[in-house]
Amino acid sequence: MLHNEFTPHAFIALSNLGGIEIMLHKSGDGVYYRFNYGQDNLQDEEIFEAEILHSEEEEREGEAYFIHQSSGEGKPNVYSVYYLSEAMRINS
Repeated sequence: MLHNEFTPHAFIALSNLGGIEIMLHKSGDGVYYRFNYGQDNLQDEEIFEAEILHSEEEEREGEAYFIHQSSGEGKPNVYSVYYLSEAMRINS
């Protein structure tokens, strides 16, 4: 996915400074996303891709979510779950 093709459909705020911009796949079964904290050059930010999954937890049964896996050199993998119900739609 190229940056000029990325058009965010929704946003999840992670802090007062920014969060995650989300673009749905045309097929509807996945998302493209990038982290945006007001950087001067978003062209340098990595665009990730994830499958949309559905929760089986009793409290959130059927809710759509995706998982972001982050890892660093010498650091363990960290998984973060982001529910699409927490996203705010962006009108374009």
